[in-house]
Amino acid sequence: MPIALPIPISPYHLLQIILKFGYRLLGETEYNWIASRDGEDEPLVLPKLGALVSVTLMTRVFEHSGMDMGTYMALKSLISGNGNDETVH
Repeated sequence: MPIALPIPISPYHLLQIILKFGYRLLGETEYNWIASRDGEDEPLVLPKLGALVSVTLMTRVFEHSGMDMGTYMALKSLISGNGNDETVH
């Protein structure tokens, strides 16, 4: 059975998904956003630059946050309105 991998999205959309998943934005630098959730010792550091976030990084974010593929797809649809990554923000 093939492994399901996330569809790459823009850094901004990944941040929106993480925030909808219960994280809050702690701060930002020129290159990254820092987000955390209550009770977590280690924050998530998300890139701000680039057209798309790599599948490797997205997989690590999901592992850290405990997000599964079904939740990712549901939140991705919710933030983009139609499931694709062409929404203007």
